[in-house]
Amino acid sequence: HSIDLYRAREEIIKQLNLCFGDVRDYNGGMIDRQNRLLSAFKALCSQMKDQHEILMEKFFFAIRPQEMRAMLDPQHLKNLFILLLNTLSKEQSSKLVSDNLMIKQENKIVYAVVKDEQKKVLSYFKSQGVSFRLICFSLIELGQPFSGFILRGEDKKTQEQFLTLLKGNFKEK
Repeated sequence: HSIDLYRAREEIIKQLNLCFGDVRDYNGGMIDRQNRLLSAFKALCSQMKDQHEILMEKFFFAIRPQEMRAMLDPQHLKNLFILLLNTLSKEQSSKLVSDNLMIKQENKIVYAVVKDEQKKVLSYFKSQGVSFRLICFSLIELGQPFSGFILRGEDKKTQEQFLTLLKGNFKEK
């Protein structure tokens, strides 16, 4: 036997609404938004979905803070995921800073993927006396830890500080 939890939840909410009037399903609403974002992300990455679907889901559910899995722009997810794929394959491009760091910078957003544990990267920032409002992921793939970061909407000075610290910590040894 199997059950579609999404449909079951919808039916329960419908019945509760009939009995009690308007009922707010906060968690169900967040789950629905998360599922919609995952679907939109997969649709944007449709060309690579067949080859990387498991990694896409692993990546998506590793996004922190967790609320971002319901609110983030799917294009931002795609950009960070492509950076992860490029880091995994060590694809040579202008975005490759070292074997351990890949960066993509746009007008008001910076993406970075490092081949290291997230807690080590965040500890390094803390040891330098800085903190950033980051959207992160951390996962292990091919036996290696990978972490990714999105820095959004910060001023250019903060972006440059973020990039300088990353580049300084992950330069070729």
